Amino acid sequence: MEATRSGSVTLTGAGEPERLNVRMATAGLFSMLGINAKAGRTFLSQEHRAGGSPVALLSYGLWQRGFGGSPDIIGKTISLDLQPYTVILPNGFQILQPAEVYLPFMPWAKTLPDDRNWHPGIIPLARIKEGVSREQARVEMAGITKPLEHQYPDDNAGISADVVGLQDQIVQNSRPALLLLLGAVSFVLLIACANVANLLLARAASRGREVGIRTAMGASRGRVIRQLLTESVLLCLTGGAFGLIVARAAVEILPKIAGDSIPQGAAIGLDPWVLAFTAVVSLFTGLLFGIVPALRTASWTCVGR
Repeated sequence: MEATRSGSVTLTGAGEPERLNVRMATAGLFSMLGINAKAGRTFLSQEHRAGGSPVALLSYGLWQRGFGGSPDIIGKTISLDLQPYTVILPNGFQILQPAEVYLPFMPWAKTLPDDRNWHPGIIPLARIKEGVSREQARVEMAGITKPLEHQYPDDNAGISADVVGLQDQIVQNSRPALLLLLGAVSFVLLIACANVANLLLARAASRGREVGIRTAMGASRGRVIRQLLTESVLLCLTGGAFGLIVARAAVEILPKIAGDSIPQGAAIGLDPWVLAFTAVVSLFTGLLFGIVPALRTASWTCVGR
């Protein structure tokens, strides 16, 4: 179980003063979430304690924007809220909400008053043991918090705990909009496929003579259907390839327009799974919406024959 908290700091000494989003994180949070350092390192145990050396992790965006993406920044000192911090890692990850600087959690936490009414926005994150369901974890957390109500009736009365998936927490505000967008795109794809199927039917009517000659020369009905399906699939695969080209251009622009409204927008990109999904959808739509025109054309030629 680890902890994190969001806040803000002012960066000075690197041009104009700039207010930055900061996230404080316990030292074990990065390894628990599987975040590896691309350069430099993460927090050391001696840095994650009261009086530890002040260090800062920079986001990839801040590293590029404020320091030109130079690896020489590692080990250098920057000023945050007029305090010197040593840069140990420029990286490109996100924990919960976007942040431009990550600082050790414990040096700040040790400054808090010993008061159970003090709730400075600390968020705990934990990894559930393998084989344990989320509902079992909820029951256990409720069992832990119940005695605290009796032990601290003034501060913990009516306070319990819940267990929420990290992905659910990150996308909770964006999920409805993204699902609506997925539905809209699916309907657009359906309409486009229906229009292409109608065009193939209209084109098939003008190809009756061509297909009739092929069947007269010995082409079977199955061979005619395979030919027409091949043309339909090639058409859809070409459309899918063109769509990937458009997506490759849009993926550089749309996250900038969306800003922070999309979680982890900076990490949006094309990967092998996207390419495989596009190929499968293109192939499926080519077969699904090409089979009817192919069957109709083949049946017309057989009747004519």
